[in-house]
Amino acid sequence: MRRRALVGALALALAVAGLAAGPMEPARAQAEEPCLQPQPLIDGSGNALVERLGLEKAWQLTRGEGVTVAVIDSGVDADNAHLQGAIAGGQTTYTVGPDQNPSVDPGADLYGHGTAAAGLIAARPIDGSDVVGVAPAAKILSLRAFQVASTEDQQNVGPSAASVANAIRIAADRGAQVINLSLSQATPSADIQGAVEYAQGRGALIVASAGNRGTSEEDAEGVRYPAALDGVLGVSAVTLAGEWDFGASFAGEHVDVVAPGQALLAPWCGGGDTGLGEQVSASWATAVVSGIAALVASAHPDESPEQWAHRIMATALRTTPDARKDTIGWGEARPYEAVAFVDDGGVPGPESPVHERPADVVIDRSEIRIEAPRDPLAGAREVVAWTLAGGVAVSLTALVIGRLGARRPIRRR
Repeated sequence: MRRRALVGALALALAVAGLAAGPMEPARAQAEEPCLQPQPLIDGSGNALVERLGLEKAWQLTRGEGVTVAVIDSGVDADNAHLQGAIAGGQTTYTVGPDQNPSVDPGADLYGHGTAAAGLIAARPIDGSDVVGVAPAAKILSLRAFQVASTEDQQNVGPSAASVANAIRIAADRGAQVINLSLSQATPSADIQGAVEYAQGRGALIVASAGNRGTSEEDAEGVRYPAALDGVLGVSAVTLAGEWDFGASFAGEHVDVVAPGQALLAPWCGGGDTGLGEQVSASWATAVVSGIAALVASAHPDESPEQWAHRIMATALRTTPDARKDTIGWGEARPYEAVAFVDDGGVPGPESPVHERPADVVIDRSEIRIEAPRDPLAGAREVVAWTLAGGVAVSLTALVIGRLGARRPIRRR
């Protein structure tokens, strides 16, 4: 499959590194060919993510119109056909030193990570290609926090805490409702925390990676930042079949939801399409959830970022209705259910930010089991739809996608 292993490796190299101590490590894998080498369109096999998430149904309600998603990353290739009309501007935030030779154009992406993330969020459909974003009418604000050390050999230096924090503040000032951070670190940063709080105060929802195991110098269990900060929606990855992979993902209280992060289709940074690899990556899952957040924000512009996040968590598919797990958080995010959700405080799961839970709610705490073979989504969608339509707090059903973890209260500011 076209570049699946390559781009997957690049994503893993990016997703977890030490921002607080300085720049992220350079990528552990480099492009075999220049990123500017165009690739063919991928057509004929369909887009499995569209089916997995039930996007066709969600798009009947909204396609993300009126929402800007800031992608703080390696830049976004604004010339890719899938992103024509999608770019709402861009800026480079990396501080340039005297011995560095950066490309300061946020519309140039020699690495590919930012273009892929932006495409998963808001790629426009084009003839002859199966690539399409979760919110194909949303806008992308490209904020390049990466430094390019050499345009000759395509070497990249990752973002610093300062460049990421600066980008978050710029995104907020430019009116981004959703801010995508497909990166993480094991230690907190005062600069990033301050920027996150600033953006939240200006009405932005921060969606951040919960990290990838095996690509950080610190592989020990523990929370990752900024996903662990209050009010940030922390995202881990599952396979395209909905299975949590211990070898790829970190578990912890910073995980709020999961989404597929494997074998996805996205725009290529030199033109055309690419496959994003069989390795499960939280970078891609984070972009998927940012796309879902864009759909929610578009359909409910008068709600707060905390309410948008609650919609996504409350309607995620999970095995036990009122319990989160350190592996998958509140479950696998679902766009239609999040958009259609009516919050009266009574749905089992995370507490509503605006409604108290009714005293007479009865919650079925028995674990739901799904027997194979069967459509893993059919029963889940039926039960969720019934729950939403009836307004009765019964059970949400889900795919068994992870191990049981400790329940924690929802993080609130």
